Amino acid sequence: MELNQGAQAMWLPDLNWARKLYSLIAWRGIFIFQSTFFSVLGGAYSALGRYKKEHAEKAKHLARNQIILAKKLQDPVLECKCWIYYAEGLIQLGKLKKAALIIERQKNIVMDMLKSDETLLSMYENAKLKLMASSRK
Repeated sequence: MELNQGAQAMWLPDLNWARKLYSLIAWRGIFIFQSTFFSVLGGAYSALGRYKKEHAEKAKHLARNQIILAKKLQDPVLECKCWIYYAEGLIQLGKLKKAALIIERQKNIVMDMLKSDETLLSMYENAKLKLMASSRK
């Protein structure tokens, strides 16, 4: 089957858009996979960070990478979670003032923009409790 030039002109833009759309979907999938990978690995390092500062430092670094990915994905919920993970890494490293600033900033975001997200609210409250417990030591 051969297409005349008019039919080809109508068909080609659809193919180009399909390629662009496929590319966007593929990149989003890669970003989501990387974010999940960083999250799982960061959680493991965070748990080990209770015993060694090097592991807490690595968990903090992985949370920072997650923040960058969340910004690329334009996902404010994921970004807020990652900032809370980052703050928890700072708490483990004893950087309580910086952690308190980040937690307070995330509280404002949760209260202003993401009111309906119970998970984020719970994460914020847990991070605040960890900060308070570390402040007492």
